[in-house]
Amino acid sequence: YTKWYAQLFDINITTSNVVKIKLQQLGYNAISIPYFYDKYEKPSKFNKALLGQNVVFVGIIKGKHGREKYINFLSENNIQVNIYGEDNYKLNKNEMDFLYHKSKIILNFSGVNYDMKDVNNFEPDLIRKTQIKARVFEVLRTGGFLLTEYTPDLEYFFEIDRDLVTFNSKEELLEKIKYYLDNENERIRIAKSGYDKFNNLYQKNIYTPYLIKRLSNLSNKKIYIEKLIWPLEAKRFISRFVDINDYFKFLLYDRSFLELIKIKYIFLRYYYSILRYLNINK
Repeated sequence: YTKWYAQLFDINITTSNVVKIKLQQLGYNAISIPYFYDKYEKPSKFNKALLGQNVVFVGIIKGKHGREKYINFLSENNIQVNIYGEDNYKLNKNEMDFLYHKSKIILNFSGVNYDMKDVNNFEPDLIRKTQIKARVFEVLRTGGFLLTEYTPDLEYFFEIDRDLVTFNSKEELLEKIKYYLDNENERIRIAKSGYDKFNNLYQKNIYTPYLIKRLSNLSNKKIYIEKLIWPLEAKRFISRFVDINDYFKFLLYDRSFLELIKIKYIFLRYYYSILRYLNINK
């Protein structure tokens, strides 16, 4: 869908280098950027319960079928993953950063969310999609050792097996957890390399001036399109974000918006949301 929205902007900014290249091939101005943050500062006070963890994951597991598959496989093979987030113990930002800093291995999954019925029915191929997540930069910012599901965009920002480690299957994930728990010096070396890479390139004070310069160089390169194109797939996507109240406002005040949506998909979204709610509350 991005290729249709890209018609509207003079500069398209994405965290995906793959998407950037595709947009440029279509003739649009596009740049890819990292998630950039302030330099990590160790807290003066911390939760001692977060110390000494072997393998951790922060995020939602319940209902996330790809993540559940990995976590269940690790459990079956006697690897305990300490999970934090909405499902059990929710951390504040400082606690989360401290956990990344002090744990031996932090897991990250790159799969696109495909557990929603109203998405699956129209986009079944999402099950095969991956994307770079902010978690990658959050972990490396703190000096944590990151073991992440592979996605091509990782290689644009970091060097695999030098700054972080990747896996492509549950078997490979298990093998690498065992290896890096047993090889502390190598684990520490990789974590330090990722930490240095973040601080040298993606720390906010360093990256922001560079980004401003890039945007300034592109700001005068306007893109002029005589007629915008909104095919069915784009209308279907837009319809996800339009509710019934919006639809009636369009009918009453500006019918031109109706050309951008399909009412069928608005009602289908409500229908699947109701089914999901009933299933959760059985």
